[in-house]
Amino acid sequence: MPKTRRHRKGPVASNTLGDDLISFIDAAIPSVWALDLMILMRSEAGRGWTSEALIATLRASDQIVAENLRSLERAGVVVSEGAAWRYAPPASIDALCVAIEATYRDRPVSVVNAIIRRRTDSLATFANAFRLGGKKT
Repeated sequence: MPKTRRHRKGPVASNTLGDDLISFIDAAIPSVWALDLMILMRSEAGRGWTSEALIATLRASDQIVAENLRSLERAGVVVSEGAAWRYAPPASIDALCVAIEATYRDRPVSVVNAIIRRRTDSLATFANAFRLGGKKT
């Protein structure tokens, strides 16, 4: 069982993914959908995927696929080639994608928790902006 530390209002598993992977997840993988999309496209790296093919293969909505393709494109993981999308990161980003995929295969909960932590941290920051009377200790 991993060591835990106190964080905010409860225990959180210590960082078992490494700083590089955590940073890449924070910057490039906004959701588990994005992770699944990256893994799928990496599995056939030379293929040009249409949005329709990705929607059908992942059984996802067009909005989910479009949003996550844009996130992966901004992160340098995929490129748009007209109506098709292709997995085409530089070697340094590909190495991180390989590491995330391997970690997800071996320890899926750790990877999912890292993705979810990113979202809950953002929500907590937003919610704290509306707190009245300052932070209670």
